[in-house]
Amino acid sequence: MTSKVKKRLCLKKGGKRVEVRGPIVKWDSDEVSAVFAVTISQVDAAGNVVTANGASTAVYTNPKSKHWTATAVVADPGLHLEHGPATAYATATIQVDGPAYETYTWTLLTRLVDCEHNSS
Repeated sequence: MTSKVKKRLCLKKGGKRVEVRGPIVKWDSDEVSAVFAVTISQVDAAGNVVTANGASTAVYTNPKSKHWTATAVVADPGLHLEHGPATAYATATIQVDGPAYETYTWTLLTRLVDCEHNSS
């Protein structure tokens, strides 16, 4: 499987949640399905490391699924994410024929944007 995290992610609930999305560009022929987990990390203006964690609530299937989504929630109730750069850490756990499982991880820079008034 080839997947990514979108370069711009939507902040919601005053920076307490991030709507994470990513394309599934290519499935391998032996891959049956996948679930995703994600962590969004950012250093705020006060120097605190703010972390939001989440996982997909759906199981994405080959070849039907072309994208994935997850909602990441800030772990510390006293902190919030801010507009601007952040780091996304994602993991795909893929069921392959057998049944067996493979895990793929990736890290990339992303940008958090305000989507509170948008449907995305």
